[in-house]
Amino acid sequence: MLGRDFKDALFAQFAQIAAALGSPKRIEIVDLLAQGERSVEALAAEAGLTLANTSRHLQILKGANLVASRKDGLRVFYRLADSMVLQGYRTLQALSEARLAEVGRLVDDYFSSTDGLEPVEKDELLRRARSQEVVVIDVRPREEYAAGHIAEALSIPLAELEGRLAELPRGKRIVAYCRGRYCVLAAEAVRLLRKGGFDAVRLKDGYPEWRDAGLPVGTGNELPRRAKRHFTASRCEFLGASEDRSVILEASEEYAVNRIYFDHNASTPIATEVADAMRPFLDSRFGNPSSGHWAGVPAREAVERAREQVASLLGCSPGEIVFTSGGSESNNHAIKGAFFALKSRGDHIITTSIEHPSVLEPCRFLEILGARVTYAPVDRSGRVDPDYIRQAIDDRTILITVMHANNEVGTIQPIEEIGCIAQERGILFHTDAAQSVGKIPVNVRELGVDLLSLAGHKLYAPKGVGALYIRNGVHLEPLIHGAGHEQGRRAGTENVLLDVGLGAACEIAQSWVGMPEVRRLRDRLWEMLRDSLGDRVVLNGHPSDRLPNTLNVSLVGESGSDILAQLEGVAASTGSACHAGETTPSPVLQAMGITPEVSLGAIRFSLGRQSTMEEVAEVARCLREVVPAF
Repeated sequence: MLGRDFKDALFAQFAQIAAALGSPKRIEIVDLLAQGERSVEALAAEAGLTLANTSRHLQILKGANLVASRKDGLRVFYRLADSMVLQGYRTLQALSEARLAEVGRLVDDYFSSTDGLEPVEKDELLRRARSQEVVVIDVRPREEYAAGHIAEALSIPLAELEGRLAELPRGKRIVAYCRGRYCVLAAEAVRLLRKGGFDAVRLKDGYPEWRDAGLPVGTGNELPRRAKRHFTASRCEFLGASEDRSVILEASEEYAVNRIYFDHNASTPIATEVADAMRPFLDSRFGNPSSGHWAGVPAREAVERAREQVASLLGCSPGEIVFTSGGSESNNHAIKGAFFALKSRGDHIITTSIEHPSVLEPCRFLEILGARVTYAPVDRSGRVDPDYIRQAIDDRTILITVMHANNEVGTIQPIEEIGCIAQERGILFHTDAAQSVGKIPVNVRELGVDLLSLAGHKLYAPKGVGALYIRNGVHLEPLIHGAGHEQGRRAGTENVLLDVGLGAACEIAQSWVGMPEVRRLRDRLWEMLRDSLGDRVVLNGHPSDRLPNTLNVSLVGESGSDILAQLEGVAASTGSACHAGETTPSPVLQAMGITPEVSLGAIRFSLGRQSTMEEVAEVARCLREVVPAF
């Protein structure tokens, strides 16, 4: 209950507003309180006012000089009843410091009388958070995220907490925090969490104290927001009063769409270090690598340095690396080059039914020229059986090409086993590793491959550059004929700028191989979806042997493309295609034997290095909101 002094102060404020406005019957107050409360409404009614909560900001007539901006206004948080906390995002400027002190004492009383809400200290929280013993949640209103946040904390505003309990893991302590020690949001969050069966405590101090102590923080820029209206109080204008003395306000509306990028298997952003390495070659370092003068020699050295960086990541010698324009060229070069170089020995190629089009289409092209191609099937998880490959080999087989990891479902193929089979039979073995390089260990010696393709834009390098590993001693017919660039294997002046970018990306990738943190986020997303959607969602791909960043799920009986269209601001993908208004299932999922009812509902989420737990929770929440609508 409100203390009498504070009730008197609040009534006095309402009376002042009423006097300033000539006793209108209505005033629009944007979330002066988180929810309406009879005692406050009664006070307003006594003063001749009607309150209406219409958005997240307090908006009072600018003309009456009673608008308090977030920067300058006073903020008061107080408890009105046992079951509810009502918060003033901005209180009136006229509220005195003495009254604020009274509010502080009320909050102190509240905390001291609340059983079981002993707070955790900052240092203790940091230790436990780093050891992943606890989950930290920020229960402040969303508009406050821009000021910063505790690094890796989940953002779940108090108003949303009850509806999002399913996103939180059971069995771990939950630590809630808000603005500071006099903010009751964290205390109310603890109440709700304990009511939901969680072990929960509050952080003794809020975000400002955490930041001022020099503890790890996020900038706030990476915290997502759902698409929503933002009412800007500073642009709130008084347009006049209607005949019934109601106050009319006009607030500018700004629409901000939360942008979450979960499509890293399609393309990755260029890493900052990569851009920095490339920048000199946009300006002063412009020479032709084939020239022997002062401008050309540094360019040649830069290309060779990049070749060494790529080779180091793949575990081969620099001379075995050929720079290309990307994964598609690398695959075409490997497949066509092997066929034309070895056609006197045979004409049979073995591949799988789930390869990337840049493998399948060259194979189909070569079939026109007389090649025989065996398309090995895969099981329901998307894996090919090495024994099928072994049995498919005949005395005319010259090439086996199997992708390292599938781009849609992430399933990792048994490349080492197939490599052993190929070596036993003396057959060239190629793998398309565009999706795996930089995510999982890729060592050409250990894999037992003769040819390997990679694409720059899949590992934080620019688009338009890739590489083909060609084992020493292997001869391929060049795909591009001309001068003797790339040791005579690929004609054309080297693209120094892009080669340098690819080299830098490969060097950086060595510290990311395995991606344990990304794997944890991916698995958490799957847990959230499974917990909230139950048997309406199924996993596509191998349950364990798949890329650490890839989660392909199907919403059974739904259209994945339609659902994805409802996830405003979320970048993900489906493998389905739309032709003449009809959606067809992904060929990969079809090859895996997945029924149309399931495959048409597929969505691929592929996370990246900058993905956050906040984004994972937001995507899970969005899906939970969207799916029941279908």
